[in-house]
Order: sequence, then C-alpha cells, then structure tokens
Amino acid sequence: MPLAGLSPIDAKRVWLVLNLGFLILALALFSRMTIFTVAQAWLIVFGGYIALRQNFWLGQYYVLLLAILTIAAWCLLRSFERPAAAALATAFALKLYGAPFFLFLAAKRRFRTIIPLIAALLFFAALQVAIFGWHGTVFYMTQVLPRSLEGQTLNPYQPANNTFVTLFRTLLIREPSLNPHPLFDSPAAFAFLQCAFTLSVLLIPALAAWSRPGPVTKTDLAWWSITLLLVSPNTASYTFVLLALPSVLLLDVWPMRRWPYILVPCCFIAFPLRASVTPLFPRAWLQIGRASCRERV
Repeated sequence: MPLAGLSPIDAKRVWLVLNLGFLILALALFSRMTIFTVAQAWLIVFGGYIALRQNFWLGQYYVLLLAILTIAAWCLLRSFERPAAAALATAFALKLYGAPFFLFLAAKRRFRTIIPLIAALLFFAALQVAIFGWHGTVFYMTQVLPRSLEGQTLNPYQPANNTFVTLFRTLLIREPSLNPHPLFDSPAAFAFLQCAFTLSVLLIPALAAWSRPGPVTKTDLAWWSITLLLVSPNTASYTFVLLALPSVLLLDVWPMRRWPYILVPCCFIAFPLRASVTPLFPRAWLQIGRASCRERV
C-alpha cells in the first residue's frame, strides 16, 4: 500500500531493495541459529536460485514471508514467546502460512506463545475490518477463503500447481471443459483423499509433538515448515523459496552423508518443467520425499 502512489518502475525498484534486505535478514538469522556462516547459508539458499529469481522478477513477497518465518523460528528456539507470536501472526495474516504452527504450539503445549498469538491475530482481524470494512471481510471469509483452501483460485486441474489436492482432483473429478477424462469419476473418493491427506500431514507430526512437549527443536521447526507447503492447495516456483528455512535447519542437525536428501530437492524443485513431465507432479513427490526422509531420521 505505501508503494501504490509510485510509478510501476519506481515501486518495483523500491520493492527489489526491500526484498534484498529481507533476504539479508534471513541469512543473518540462519547464521545465528546454525553452524553456518552467512556466506555458507547464502550458498544453501542460492541452490534454490529459480525460486529466488521468480520472487525478484515477479515482485512476489515470499522472501518477506521467509524472513518473517525465520524470525519466528529464531525466537522460538530462544523462547522469546511474544516476538515469536507476533511473527507467526503476521505470517498468518499475510498468507495463512502461520496456521499450522498454531497446531504445533498447541501440541507442544507452549501456551505462553499461543496466548499472545491469539491476541495478535485478533489485532490483525480488527485491522482487516478497519481497512476493508465488515462487508468486505465477510465476503472474503465466506466466498474467497473457502475456494482458496480448495485450490480453486487458479485452474484447479492444472498440473503445474503441483499439489496433491490438484493430483487427487485430476484423477477423480470429471469436468467437461477442464478435465474430461479422469482416471475415475468419484467425487466421494476425492473428498475422502483430500481430507485424509491434509489431516495425516498435520495430525501425525502433531501427535509426535504432543508426545514430546517442551522446548522447540530445529527438527520440529523444519518439519512444520515443510508442512506449510505440503498442505498448500496452490504452489508456484516462487513459493519454494520458503524451503530455505527447513533446509538450513536440517543441514545443521543431519550428518553430512544425508545432506544430498536436502540439497538435491532444493536445487531441482523450482526448475521449469516440460509439459510432458508436469502431469507426474514431480514437485509434490519431492516434498513428500523430503518429509519421509526426515521421519526415518
């Protein structure tokens, strides 16, 4: 909003400089959380060059989200409850990516973080009503948000979305103009698989966190950061810049012989795909592969 009064090229320049600042902030916090220097952390993040390039080129704000989530992770590891809550609430207000962390904190029984998180969310809700009005807020909550959570903000059958929700819909929902030949035409099976997948991704690590209450670990934060993308109904190449956070955290705690399990997906997950490969949903499988590697460790 503060940039809306500028010309498009001037706004792009200002946002480019701001994004560089957000990236430097994230790298500085990576060096404080892990054994890596800023230069080493930059090499890890630069492995996802395509995702970074798309953010800077298109003016997306996922580098800002990366910085906010990194601040939250740094604060959680140091038990700075209120700043962590403020950062997660900000991420939640911008892109709903803070939502799974609420379940994580509840499972960990970190109530000293949950209470200020709820207070911050109420503040952002009031701010939303003040900016967009009650009618606009109700319209978003009842019309836009439900369709966003179902993955219908874009073509819901487009394989380039590379999410499991899109995969299930492509296989099981017939749409005469967009998906005329699914493997099976079974809306009931789609509804079951969509719900079962989302609940499994969220509840299995939540139950694991419930069995180990107390301090937040780097492995916990890495898993829940990957969960953000696994349950997302829409992804794009620029979205995967968020994988920098779990990558750096896992490389810090894993032995070097297991580093390829992290670095290889980071380098290839945002690469442009051929049209013949896209229907195989390779990015979705790369994400679930990283998560399964983490569980075995």
